[in-house]
Amino acid sequence: MHRVAINLATSHFRRRRAERRALQRLDAARLSREDPDVADAVAVRQALAALPSRQRAALVLGVYLDLPAAEVAEALGVTTGAVHQLTYRGIAALRAALGPARAALVEGDGDA
Repeated sequence: MHRVAINLATSHFRRRRAERRALQRLDAARLSREDPDVADAVAVRQALAALPSRQRAALVLGVYLDLPAAEVAEALGVTTGAVHQLTYRGIAALRAALGPARAALVEGDGDA
């Protein structure tokens, strides 16, 4: 009886290990194909991460989460005018960091 339990446990863990290896191979194959959308998303995330924290917060809350300027201002503890200025400067910085080829990826037209 003990031997049966040990064999079942061994088989279970062997199957789990094989499944993990197969999933890793699938992920590696998926990442090896150069997808321009993924490359663009990574570039935007890196540019966003390089922004000052208040500009980044204003962009994420206002553009990504689509919150009104009043709610963003309340969340950041600033005026709505400051939110508009932070958003404007953040978008300008993203466009500069991404270059002309990827500038269209930045949401908004710079008029905050």
